[in-house]
Amino acid sequence: MFALAGVDISGIRNAIAPKARDLAAARHAGISIIYLKMGFRPDLSRSATIL
Repeated sequence: MFALAGVDISGIRNAIAPKARDLAAARHAGISIIYLKMGFRPDLSRSATIL
């Protein structure tokens, strides 16, 4: 989806390790972790306008 909008997300990998540490610390502290997953149809017909 981001590629269709011309958004460069190549730097996003830099956030993975710090977030993994954050999640581990939160779990260790007994904090509930809630995951949200976005899904889109291949033609993006049900997504918000991004362009």
